[in-house]
Amino acid sequence: MNLSFYTLLWGCSCYNTFLAEISRRLHELDENLTYEIGTVNADGQREFIISADGIADSFETVEMLCGKAPVYSNWIIIPFRTRMNSDRIQIDMGDVSLVSIMR
Repeated sequence: MNLSFYTLLWGCSCYNTFLAEISRRLHELDENLTYEIGTVNADGQREFIISADGIADSFETVEMLCGKAPVYSNWIIIPFRTRMNSDRIQIDMGDVSLVSIMR
């Protein structure tokens, strides 16, 4: 899978089918696995993040998959999601802003 393939797939009617197939194959290995297709970083690589969704029993599978992933020039395979700073989260939707309040 490379960046041009992803770009072609983005507007395709088969996009959701392709994403469902990724999920299906990950779940064949471990039912707790999930993934995200992230942003393009400063080096022009799109992130493909594999996560155990916080379930410790599946961490080893994530590490194994990412360790065996092939190298692509336009993709970077990342094990686990980056922890968010949740002290203050703001979501803006037009004239409406939702702000989390931590106590």
